[in-house]
Amino acid sequence: MWTILLSILYTLFVVGVVVVILTGGDDIYRMFSWLMVVLFIPVVGIILYLLFGRPATTMELIPKGFLEDINRMPMQHADTELHERLLEDSYYGSIAKLLYNSDDRTVLAASSMEVLTVGKDKYQRLFEDISAAEHEIHMMYYIIASDELGVKLRDLLARKAREGVKVRVVYDGLGSFWSDVKGFWRPLRRAGGQVYAFMPIRLPFFDLRINYRNHRKVVVIDQRIGYLGGMNVAQYYTEGNELGQWRDTHFRIEGSAVAGLQRVFLVDWASAVHKRFDLEPFFAQIDRGAPYESPIAMQFLTNGPQAHWQTLEQALVKACSIAHEEILIQTPYFLPPAGLQLSLCSAALRGVRVCLMIPARGDSLLTQRASDSYLTQLLQAGVEVRRYAGGFLHSKILVVDRQFVGIGSANMDFRSLEINLEVMAFVYDEQKARVLGKTFDEDLTACYQLSLDEWSQRSLWRRILEAIARLFSPLL
Repeated sequence: MWTILLSILYTLFVVGVVVVILTGGDDIYRMFSWLMVVLFIPVVGIILYLLFGRPATTMELIPKGFLEDINRMPMQHADTELHERLLEDSYYGSIAKLLYNSDDRTVLAASSMEVLTVGKDKYQRLFEDISAAEHEIHMMYYIIASDELGVKLRDLLARKAREGVKVRVVYDGLGSFWSDVKGFWRPLRRAGGQVYAFMPIRLPFFDLRINYRNHRKVVVIDQRIGYLGGMNVAQYYTEGNELGQWRDTHFRIEGSAVAGLQRVFLVDWASAVHKRFDLEPFFAQIDRGAPYESPIAMQFLTNGPQAHWQTLEQALVKACSIAHEEILIQTPYFLPPAGLQLSLCSAALRGVRVCLMIPARGDSLLTQRASDSYLTQLLQAGVEVRRYAGGFLHSKILVVDRQFVGIGSANMDFRSLEINLEVMAFVYDEQKARVLGKTFDEDLTACYQLSLDEWSQRSLWRRILEAIARLFSPLL
């Protein structure tokens, strides 16, 4: 009797979940993937969908009105002339307008921008800036490990808090889960620092918010210096691990553009503390529309549960469409939505050199096999696929025509482009684009190139595994 009743209830529940999937507004590929999981993996498939598949569009991390107030703050710091000139530029204008209209991102100006591609260099520079901080330190990372590097950072922040500097830290509740449960942050809190987890995970296998993670890496110091990029805080960035030395890209800026990073941090902060606060003091010391001698124009774009558009994906697709000569990409995880895959193939087919650099060895077998399933179509279209064998490639950059750059925390996968909270900067500066293009060329010396003939010879079992793994692409 009970068996029949439970079977009926489970069947009704499955039917209800299928209806939700079919009416949820997802693209057909993502919808199909979830239907396969729910229908062919009994019970576990339902749990996976509840944890990882529900639409995030109805989630409100902070009140909509307060979010709009925060988003408007950087506009006060824009160089209006630079903003208008870029939006009307014959080359940059189309993508700058897209970002301005879809994500309300004003063009901001940095007075300087320093590219950091070595972990030791980045942390040395960051620790120097923290040590020199006089007023406030804002920090958000997906992972802050409780290893030697993490302890050094925490203790430095605690010292600055004791000196009277306002220290505010947000870490992701899943990415830094083990640091959280070990009481790692207790010394900083005792010193007066404010530390909060973003969506803390109390019951990892039952918390329905586990899917929505804050993957951003943002630091703002004294409303004067900002950091953004792909590096978390972990010892393997300086010492390496079983995957080898980690290769990543970060940048440090000064100037009015810091307002854009301050906005991103304050959105995370408001989500973590669950209360409103006065915004003016957090922007009072940032340059307001300063006409720098050599301004570096940039727009900061974000996505997440409260975003109206998939801005990051739109920006990447648009960048591919305006490329005249070359598209250079570094990403550790390549599981692109259909629109981005098609854009890359289309660019290659019309004669643009498209070069995709991905790790030779990934940190997840399932993810790497799913990623491999996308390569055949790219190779057939003429895309250069390079495997980086100099360690683990964790860098996330896009260089178009060596004219502008996209750089930030987002990978080229479903999770970064459609689910996670991410941040990228599009930098419209030929000099910086050429610097990062040159760095890309140097990284090529540690790569080997895949050929279509070689790739076509992989075994049938390998192809079957790739096809199965691809079904899980929207989940990975």
